[in-house]
Amino acid sequence: LSAEQLQAGGSFELDAGGYHYPIVFEAGRIRFAEADFPDKVCVRTGWISRPGQIAACVPGHLIIKIEGGSGNQTTGPDDVDVIVG
Repeated sequence: LSAEQLQAGGSFELDAGGYHYPIVFEAGRIRFAEADFPDKVCVRTGWISRPGQIAACVPGHLIIKIEGGSGNQTTGPDDVDVIVG
């Protein structure tokens, strides 16, 4: 997702590693909304919004990572991108 898309908000769903993941994003942040396996560590990670932050689902082999910017708290929404893979 681009910085503009991340800021605008929305959702999408992914299937990975035999599991289903609704992912939501808004106001420059993103998170796993649900996971259909017992431990739900990725869901409990909550929102991520700063460069370098990740949310990972080990059973599904899926990572959401914020990239770009300088990695500090003053990074604006135009400086980040989200990689989901």
